[in-house]
Amino acid sequence: MKEAFTKATGSGLGFDLRRVEYDAKSETLRVDGTVLAGWQFNKFAIQVQDDVYQGVVAEYTGGKQLKIVEESAELPDYMEVYDAVPFVENVFQQLS
Repeated sequence: MKEAFTKATGSGLGFDLRRVEYDAKSETLRVDGTVLAGWQFNKFAIQVQDDVYQGVVAEYTGGKQLKIVEESAELPDYMEVYDAVPFVENVFQQLS
């Protein structure tokens, strides 16, 4: 949640992640102690063989509410899973 938020703001690793708190039980995200308003976070799980990875996408939507959406455990249509080595080899092939 923290990384998705800082990437969406364009701050990335330059943002002090200690300023952001996520309470998984109540699904509340705070920045500098204030509940974040106007943001939507889409959580999804990606299963690759026996491993499951949690992903989060943050989007500023405006408004006064924080919305956290739990998506399906199945891979969304807009995503594909690649093994790292073949992926990088393919990129280098296409660039040369």
